[in-house]
Amino acid sequence: MYGKDNLHKMEDGIMNWELHSGGRVRILCNEESEAVRIAARNLVQDIERVFSGKVEVETEYVDKMESGSLDSENNTGESIIVICHKELGNKEAYVHRVAEGVLYIEGEDRRGMIYGIYEFSRWLGVSPWYYFADVPARHRDSAVLPEGYFYTDYPSVEYRGVFINDEEELDKWVRIHLGEETIGVKAYEKIFELLLRLGANYIWPAMHVNSFNVKRENGELADRMGIVVGTSHCDMLMRSNNREWYPWLQKKGYTDVEYDYSIPGKNRDALNEYWRESVEQNKDFEVGYTLGMRGIHDSGFETKSLQGLQGEELRKAKIELLETIIAAQEKILSKTLDREPLKSFVPYKEVLELYDNGLEVPEDLTLIWTNDNYGYIRRYPGEKEKKRKGGNGIYYHNSYWAPPGASYLFINSIPLAHTRNELYKAWCEGIRKVWVLNVGAVKPLEQEISFYLSFAWEVGKDNPKRRTDDVDEYLKLWINETFSGEHGEKMARVLNDFSQLTNVRKIELMDSDVFSQTAYGDEASMRINRYREIVKEADEVYDSLPEDEKDAFYELCLMKIHAAYYTNCMYYYADRSALCTRQGKAQAAYKYAALSRKYDDRRRQLISYYNNVMADGKWSGILTPEDFPPPRTSMLPACVVPLTPPDKVERELVVTLWNDGQSLDFVKSEPKWIELANAGEGEITVTMELPDWLEAAGTGKNNIKVSAEKRIFVKTSEKSGIGKNDDNQDVLNGKIYIHCIETNQSVEIPVSADLKSIRFSSKMPVEDGGSVILEADGAGEELDRTGWHRVEHLGRDHGSLLEADAGNAEDRESAQGVGLCFYTRNASDSAVLEVHRFPSLNSTGRIRAEVSVDGGERILVESISNDEWRGTWKLNILNNVDKISVRLPHLAEGEHTLRVYAEDKYFAFSRIVIYTDKVKESMFGGSPCMPESVGYDMQACAAKLPCGEGNDIDTDKVQETLYGGIGLKPRPMLVAGVTPGSNTLPDTNSVVEWDYSKEQPPCRITAEELIATADAPFAENNGTIRIDMGAALADNDNAHMDGEWEYCLSESYDRTGLAMYIRKPGLVYGDDKPSLHYRISCDGGTYSMWLLMKNESYDGAELMADIDGAMLDKRQLAGGERIGNYCGERIYRWVKLWKQGMSAGVHEIGIYTPSSANRFDRIYITKGDEMPPCDSEWNKTDKEE
Repeated sequence: MYGKDNLHKMEDGIMNWELHSGGRVRILCNEESEAVRIAARNLVQDIERVFSGKVEVETEYVDKMESGSLDSENNTGESIIVICHKELGNKEAYVHRVAEGVLYIEGEDRRGMIYGIYEFSRWLGVSPWYYFADVPARHRDSAVLPEGYFYTDYPSVEYRGVFINDEEELDKWVRIHLGEETIGVKAYEKIFELLLRLGANYIWPAMHVNSFNVKRENGELADRMGIVVGTSHCDMLMRSNNREWYPWLQKKGYTDVEYDYSIPGKNRDALNEYWRESVEQNKDFEVGYTLGMRGIHDSGFETKSLQGLQGEELRKAKIELLETIIAAQEKILSKTLDREPLKSFVPYKEVLELYDNGLEVPEDLTLIWTNDNYGYIRRYPGEKEKKRKGGNGIYYHNSYWAPPGASYLFINSIPLAHTRNELYKAWCEGIRKVWVLNVGAVKPLEQEISFYLSFAWEVGKDNPKRRTDDVDEYLKLWINETFSGEHGEKMARVLNDFSQLTNVRKIELMDSDVFSQTAYGDEASMRINRYREIVKEADEVYDSLPEDEKDAFYELCLMKIHAAYYTNCMYYYADRSALCTRQGKAQAAYKYAALSRKYDDRRRQLISYYNNVMADGKWSGILTPEDFPPPRTSMLPACVVPLTPPDKVERELVVTLWNDGQSLDFVKSEPKWIELANAGEGEITVTMELPDWLEAAGTGKNNIKVSAEKRIFVKTSEKSGIGKNDDNQDVLNGKIYIHCIETNQSVEIPVSADLKSIRFSSKMPVEDGGSVILEADGAGEELDRTGWHRVEHLGRDHGSLLEADAGNAEDRESAQGVGLCFYTRNASDSAVLEVHRFPSLNSTGRIRAEVSVDGGERILVESISNDEWRGTWKLNILNNVDKISVRLPHLAEGEHTLRVYAEDKYFAFSRIVIYTDKVKESMFGGSPCMPESVGYDMQACAAKLPCGEGNDIDTDKVQETLYGGIGLKPRPMLVAGVTPGSNTLPDTNSVVEWDYSKEQPPCRITAEELIATADAPFAENNGTIRIDMGAALADNDNAHMDGEWEYCLSESYDRTGLAMYIRKPGLVYGDDKPSLHYRISCDGGTYSMWLLMKNESYDGAELMADIDGAMLDKRQLAGGERIGNYCGERIYRWVKLWKQGMSAGVHEIGIYTPSSANRFDRIYITKGDEMPPCDSEWNKTDKEE
C-alpha cells in the first residue's frame, strides 16, 4: 500500500511522521476491544523486529480522544501512533493518515483497526508469514510518512477465510512442537494472527482430528482475537459431528438415539438438544452457523423413517423433512441469540438434488456454492438467487483429500491465474458474501493463501493500488517485499510457469506413461528440460539470498519446485526405462531405471530436509507426503529393465527415429532426431552420411561415441537456402547412412524436405507427423468484436487461454469469432479437430462453441462434462483438459483459416489440434509450441534427452548442498491389519522398521535367479513357503500367468526384485480377470497366506483367489474386507489374504486382479501367526532367523 512515491520532500515547518533508530515511539490505543489490544501489542513486537530492538516502544491505553487532539508541540523527540475508532462508512475499513506529525490508525470497527495495524506492520517490513514461513523482518534504520498522508481501504468480500481440513500433519506438528495433545489454543492463536495479518476474518476450523467446539476456550480465543468461526457443509450449528456426536450421546447416556431427524419423538428431541447446547455455548461469540443436515462426517442425509418410499415421493418427503430441520434450527437460533448471525446453507451432494427440486431455503441464509474440489466452480447463482438477502458464497479448494489416486495434499499447483479467473467469474455472478478456501494443513500453501485472501479483499473495487489484477505483478510485489535483491520479476515468471507446467498433471496424481516420448515428438523430454530451466533459475535466486532469508525462500518457493522436478524425473526416467526395454536398448534401460531411483531418493532427502534440517527442524511432522495420513502422493514408479543385463548382451547398434517413424520428413525449419543406442555394454563408434541439404546439429558426422544412447538432431541446412526461393522444386528426397564400426552394422534412413511447407511454417502452423497445432496465443493481440478475451498464464502447460466473453447471447451471436490460420500438406476426408478446453463447469447449463473452416458450415463443439462425475470429468481433472473431438469436412491441401465462435459464456480453450492421420495417444497432440517470450533458453528446453552431459543429479551445487549429506534408511515394511465388520482394511498399518543399528548387507537377485525359483514347486521349509511372484515369468507348470501381465522392478532384494503388474492404468476387468498361479508343496495343516502388493485405487480393491481351481468366497479374503483404502494406497504392504487348511502334497494357488491398479511382489505362506519377514530376512530359513 505504501511505496517510494508516497515519500516526497517536505516544505520547512511541515511535520512528517518519523521514527528512527535510537528513537522512541509511543502507541496510544483508546480501544477497549481485546482483539485490537492484542494487535497493538503485536505492533510493539513488530517495531522491535524491524529496528532490531534499537527503538524504545511504549504503549498506553487511554480514554476516548478526538482525532487530531494531541498537542504536537509536547511530543518532540518521540513518534506517536494513535489507534482509535472512526466512522468510515464501510465494514472493516481502516485509515492511515498523518496529521501534525502523528500517525493515526483508525478503523470502522475492531477488525478495521486490526487490519490497519497489521497493514502498517507489513509496510514496516514484517511479513504475515514471519512465523509460519520464517520470513525475517526487513530491517531499517528509519521510517517516514509525510504530513497529510492519507490512505483508506476496506474488504470487498464480507467473510473471507480458510478451512483447516485434512489436517493430520498440522496436528502431528502441534503435538511435537507446541505441547498440545491436538490442535488447540496454542496453534489457533498463531493461525488467527496469520489470518488477520492477511486480511481474513473467517475460519472453518479443523474437524478431522478433533472438534473445535468441544473446548470452549477455542471459541473464546477466536472471539477475543476477532475471528469469526463457522463450519463446513456437514457440521450443523457449530457441531463437528465426526468428533462430537458419539461422545455427546455417551455423556448424556442416550443409547437409542441416531443422527436421523426423520425419526420422530425422543430422537428428534435429542437432536434439537444437541444443537441447542452448541448455540448456547457460542452465543457470546461472533460465529456463523451452517443450517441443514447431512450424515456424520461428509456422509449422506440419513432418513431411516422414509424407507419404503421411492422416486418422487421419497424426494418430496426428504425435501419436507429438510425444511422442517431448517425451521427447527432457525427457531433455536432466534430463541437463543439476541443478534442476527451469519447463517449459511450448502447445497452439496445429495442435498443439492433436493434444492434443485424445490427445497425452500429461508431468504436470510447465505447459499454456499462449491467447486469440484479441483478448482473449477460447478455453478453460479441464478437471477433469483442473486437477489437473496443472505447472498451467496463459495467453498473453494487448493488442497483435497479424495478417494485413492485422486488426492492432492503434497503441494498445490493450481495456477494463481486459474484461481483468480474462477473467483472473478464468481464475483461477477453474484458470489460476494463468503469466500472459504480449503488449505489443508496450511503449509506449504503460503502463496495460494496469500493470493486468495488478497483477491477477496480487492476484487471488484476501483482501487489503483490493487495488487491482484495481474498475477505477474502480484507475485513480483510479493517476492520483492518478502526477500531482498529485487528478484520479483524473475520469480514471478518462474512461479507462474512452474504452476502451469505442473498442473497439467499434479505430482500427487502422476502415473506411468502420462507424457508421450514418441508421439508427435517428445513432450516428456521437453517437460523435464523446462523443469530443469525453472529449477536452475530458482536455485540461482536461493543461492544469492542472505542466509537468514534462505529458509523462507525454500518454504515459499523452492521446495515445491524441487518436489515437482524430482517427481517428474522419477516417472520420466522410469517410463524411458520401459521404452528402452521395448526398443532393445538394454544399457539405456538400466541407466534410466537407476536414475529414476536416484530421483526417488532425492525426493525422500527433500522431505527429510524440510522436516529435520530446514529452520532447525521447526516444521518436523508437517510435510509427510509418503506417509499416511493424509493420503500419500504418487510414488514408486514402474521401472522396467530387460531380463538379460547389458553385460550379457552383445554390442549392437539400435536406431530409432522421431515420432517412432521409419523415415524423417522435414516440413518445418525445426530439427528432428535420430536416436543411436548400444544395446550391450560399453561404447560403440558410429558414422553418419547426410545429404548436403541436411546437417547434424551440435555433433560431427564421424566417430560419434555412443554408450547407452544419444539423440542426434538433424535439420535442413541454412547454407542450402531451403525455404527461401525453392519455387522450381517442391520436395527433396535422400537418405541418411549410418554405420557402426565395431559391429559393422549399416542403417539407411529415408529423408525428405517439403519445401513449400517449410516456407509456410514461418507464417503459420503446418501439419507435421499427422497433426497441426493451433495455439490460442496464435489469435493475435486484437480480440475486439471476436466474442473472446485472453486470460494470461492460464494456457495448459504454457501461454494464455481464450475465454468466451460474459456478455449476452445476442452479443456472442453477432461476434465475428477468432481466426486461426494453418497449412495442411495433404488433402484429407477424415480429419479430426480436437479442442483442448479449459475444463470449467456449468452444471445447470451447456458449454458450447462452434468452428468453421474457410467460411464453411459451423460445427458444434459441446462438452458433455458440465459437472463433476459427468462425461469425462474424472479424466479431465487428472489432465487439466477436456478434449472434445469433431469430424471436419474435406480438407484440401494448402492454407486454411479455422474460425472459432463462442456459443456459451466462459467456454475457454488453450489449443486446438487437427489430426490428418490416425491419432496417436499423447497429452498435447504435439510438442508444446512455447513462445520465445517465456524467458528461458529455448534450446535448453528442446526435446534433447535430459540426462545428457553435465546434467547429473549430483552435480547441482545448490541441491547437493541441501540434500547431499542426508542419509536415507530403507523404507519400513508395512503390514495391514484386519478389523472384521468394517468395509475396508483399517486405515492403520503395523510399521516394521529395520534394525538400523546393524549394517544391512544388500540382498540382491538377478532376473535369471528369481525366475529359476520356479524350476520346482515352491516347497514348505520350517513351516513357511516363500514365493517371489515375478517367477510367473517362467511360464511353466510351477508358475504362470493368464492375461496381459508385464513385470517391473520391485522394492524387494534391494530394488532388484520383480513385481507383476499391468502397465496401462485405468483398466477394469469383468469375469475374465488376469491371474497369477503358483504350485506349492506343503506338509499339510492350516496356513495363512500373506500378499505383498501395491494398490493404487478402489478399482483394484476386490481381489479374488483360488486353491486348486476352487474360488474362495470373498468373505474368506482379508477377513471379508476390501483391500484398497487410503492407508494402503501407493505403497507396498503385506496383506493377510486368507487362512485355509491344505492337505499334504502339491497345490496350485491363484491371485486374480480386478483392475490394473495393483502390483504383486511376494507371497508368504505360514502355519504360524508371525508377520512376514523384512527384505533382508527373506531368503533366510526360520533356523537362520
